[in-house]
Amino acid sequence: IQFSVSTAAVQLYKNEEIQGILLLKPSNRTMKITRVIYTLAYNNGTMTIQLIKKLTNGTESVVHTTNVTASTLMQVDVSIDYTVADLDRYLCNVTAVTGQPSGLYCCLETVLIE
Repeated sequence: IQFSVSTAAVQLYKNEEIQGILLLKPSNRTMKITRVIYTLAYNNGTMTIQLIKKLTNGTESVVHTTNVTASTLMQVDVSIDYTVADLDRYLCNVTAVTGQPSGLYCCLETVLIE
């Protein structure tokens, strides 16, 4: 599942997409996020991005943090193994940025376990 974080210059904090995506988990299965992929249209620096979970009551918590290396256009992070609850919403928070990156997208890869 891919969503846009910023279609223009990447700024600190939540950028343009503050709602993120909603994950619907089947009631009889376990769903896990197993990989986070950040893609940029342009990147001449580094950044740190938090994957944030937002509950239906508005409470937010950090699920995972990824460091995007210098000048990378696609950062694949397989160090996540996070169990998803039904109706969890996920969004991104940029906590550090150098250079002038633009066009940030996030892709969450999930698996369903019986």
